[in-house]
Amino acid sequence: PEGCGMDASLPDGAYYKQGDGNVGDHDWFYEVSAAEALMVAQNVLVRRRPGEAAALAPYLNRTMAFMAGRFDPAANLTLCGESANLLAPSFGGYQTSGDASKSRKGAPAYLTGCSVTWVAAIDRV
Repeated sequence: PEGCGMDASLPDGAYYKQGDGNVGDHDWFYEVSAAEALMVAQNVLVRRRPGEAAALAPYLNRTMAFMAGRFDPAANLTLCGESANLLAPSFGGYQTSGDASKSRKGAPAYLTGCSVTWVAAIDRV
């Protein structure tokens, strides 16, 4: 799928989502998509192959558009939900008070990793 990294590959396919969570509720792989675009773009820049860059540009641009769907211009950050970040996919919303029972499960938040990785990918793409 566009803008979707894989969690694990198999000889005949891949797992596109982590299997340890509630797939229907999770906002999967936003930072993974940005990280993959960043790595591909950096690789293309280092190798200096214009033909390769031209061939990959549509894919990279679609991934950037995918990420832009979560950009909040008022805050100048990406607003993502549960499990959207790469290094700490256990994010599950935020707590609005000291009472855990009033936690906003699944509420989106401004996740640093998603914003920083996306900005780095934009710079390279």
